[in-house]
Amino acid sequence: MTTSPTLNTTWLVSVLDGLGGTGDEVADTLRKAGARGTPKDIWSDPVAVYVGRHALDLVPPGTEIEVAVTAEEVVVSIPATPPGTHDTREVAATTPSPVEDFLDRFDADEDYGDLAEALGA
Repeated sequence: MTTSPTLNTTWLVSVLDGLGGTGDEVADTLRKAGARGTPKDIWSDPVAVYVGRHALDLVPPGTEIEVAVTAEEVVVSIPATPPGTHDTREVAATTPSPVEDFLDRFDADEDYGDLAEALGA
């Protein structure tokens, strides 16, 4: 599988750090990017959507990207092609504190409700 050499941990840390220095700054960056998602869903919260969009710029067209975001880490996976082979590529980085703050408040429905996808949308 051929992917861009820039899809690495350094790239992922840069994307995550670029979200902002506070939970509110992370939310503002996500708003400006139009990244909305589902609370309490590690595969489709706004941070996963944002990181996934950026990752798509680094892989061949048609490549599937999976992004999982937890309070501990963010993992970008490119599933093996064809399925069943062992060529899955993963890049992981520790979740920065501002992103964790955003996620805690977003998932608890305390703040940033405007970044939540409407049910059934």
